[in-house]
This record gives sequence, structure tokens and C-alpha cells, in this order.
Amino acid sequence: MIRNFAVALAMGLSLAACTPPDVSTENRPISIIDAPDMAAEPASKNELISAVGPAFLTLTVSQKTGSGVFGSSTQALTSGSGFLVDNAGFAMTAAHVAVAKGNLVRAEAANGRKYSGVVVDVAPERDMAVIKLKDFRGVSVTPA
Repeated sequence: MIRNFAVALAMGLSLAACTPPDVSTENRPISIIDAPDMAAEPASKNELISAVGPAFLTLTVSQKTGSGVFGSSTQALTSGSGFLVDNAGFAMTAAHVAVAKGNLVRAEAANGRKYSGVVVDVAPERDMAVIKLKDFRGVSVTPA
């Protein structure tokens, strides 16, 4: 139950950051009829963070700007966050963070390890992107 909640929270936080600023909202009360069993939920924020934290990444996305005698040069474009979806090093982030397929990624995992990677695919219409990290060693989100 904690993992299901953690995955749902991770997905919700990722998607909440992608909401366009011009979305209109309703102002009406919402009541919950069938509340879940709260005894099965994490007892504290610390428990929740420790359950989902290892899957989160801090990302810096760059693009190659050219190559010369001393190698290729890059220019940082954006930064943001993402989360690992499997043990092979695939991660999800927002399309507005990844920008374009082929961009270079530097990622820092919750355990402090740093990885390099590449943007594999971008779906701008859904504001989603997939990143592949090289030589990944860490913990991914556990699917519900």
C-alpha cells in the first residue's frame, strides 16, 4: 500500500509541475465519501520521503554547440527533476525539461551519485520525456 501511494504521489508531483498557468479552476467544495484506510499509509512525511526519495533525480539538460580541437562543447539549456522507472536507467521527466531528443543529461540521484545520459524521446503534446542514464546503479520507482 505504501508503494502504491508513493508511486501515485511521485506521478502526481511530476504532473502537477506540468500544468499550464492558464488553466481555470472551479471554486467548489469537495467531499470524500470513501476515504482509504489511513492505518496503511505512511505515518510521517519522513517515511514517505524515504520510500520514494531514492527514485528522484535532479537533472541538467544541455545541447552540443560544436566540436573543436579540445573536444565537443555544450550549452546548458534547462534543469529540473525526474524519476527512475526501471533498473536499466530509464527515467521520466517533463518535455519542457528535456527539450529535444538527443540532448545531453547530467543527473544526480538521491544517494549523491552522478550520471550522464541522453534524451531518448520527447512527447511535447503530453509534456513527457524519456531519458536513458549510462551505467546506472540505483533504485527505481516500483510499479503498482
